[in-house]
Amino acid sequence: MIIIYHCSGGSHSSVLAAHIHLGILPSDRIPSPKEIIEKTNFDTSCKKEWGLIKVVGIDDHGTVICTMGRRFSANIVIQALNSLNDLLGNKGDLQLINIHTNVNLLMKIGGFLSRGCGMVAIGRPIVIKGSLDAYYNIVEVVKNVKYRLYKE
Repeated sequence: MIIIYHCSGGSHSSVLAAHIHLGILPSDRIPSPKEIIEKTNFDTSCKKEWGLIKVVGIDDHGTVICTMGRRFSANIVIQALNSLNDLLGNKGDLQLINIHTNVNLLMKIGGFLSRGCGMVAIGRPIVIKGSLDAYYNIVEVVKNVKYRLYKE
C-alpha cells in the first residue's frame, strides 16, 4: 500500500503528517522547532517539485509513506491518481490524504513568504509557529488514517 499525504506546497503540513505517521516526530507532544527542522525536510520544497510524489519512508506495516505538493488542483490530482490506481488494478492500494484542511493562516502566510517569496528568514518562523499551533490536528488526521487502515 502507498499513502500520500498531500497539501498545497508539499513543504509543511504533509511533511509533518508523514513524519508523525512514521514515528519520526512524536504524536504525544508538540515537538520543538529544532526537532522539526532537524528531523524532516520541512520548508524545503520548491515550485519545480509540485506534483512529485516523494517517498519519506516505510511504516511498520510495510506501507510506503509519501508526500506531495499539488497546489490548488487537489480534485484534479486526486482524480488522476485514483484513476491510474484503478487502471493498474490496485484498488485500495493507494490512499490519498488531504492534509491541507489543517493549514491555518500563519502556515499560509509563513509558507508563502518562505517558499513563495524566498524570504526564509521571515517566513520560516511564522510557518513553524502556525505548524505548532496546528500540530495536534495533524496528529489526529494521522491517527485516524492508521485506525482506518490498521485498526491501531
